Amino acid sequence: MTADLDDDLLEPSDGEVDRHQPIADAHPNKTTPAEPKNHFSNVYAFVRDFLNAVYARRVTDQDRDFRWCAHWWEHTEAVSRLESLWKAFEALRLDAGTGASVWWRDHADPCMDRLSAPDGPFRGCSNTSHVLLPPLPMVEPPEALLQLSGLD
Repeated sequence: MTADLDDDLLEPSDGEVDRHQPIADAHPNKTTPAEPKNHFSNVYAFVRDFLNAVYARRVTDQDRDFRWCAHWWEHTEAVSRLESLWKAFEALRLDAGTGASVWWRDHADPCMDRLSAPDGPFRGCSNTSHVLLPPLPMVEPPEALLQLSGLD
């Protein structure tokens, strides 16, 4: 009798929800909330309309501690880092509590410190000059190594 009762309890009857079905299937009229839209349409808008104002610095040719390039979008490393910074901003801005603080501490300050460092990607740039750095030197590994490591 107990086994029959357990089987009856495990099987859904008419009008009951099968607990093994995903909840979305059990409630077909329920919609999931829409993904929030980004505040900025792309990294360029983020830098132009937000970052350059909230991270304001005096940039001079004589300053060797803080480097910035007005042509930042031509530096591959800068675009990659700033795009990551923008995406972190878009995610963390939705956190009304500590989101802004976390963004500054964990994302903005480390990113901008690295970009503007004397040995960073803007090291050859100033208000009057723009110098792109060459990529890191690289030699193709032997074909056998590529196949062994699964890199091919």
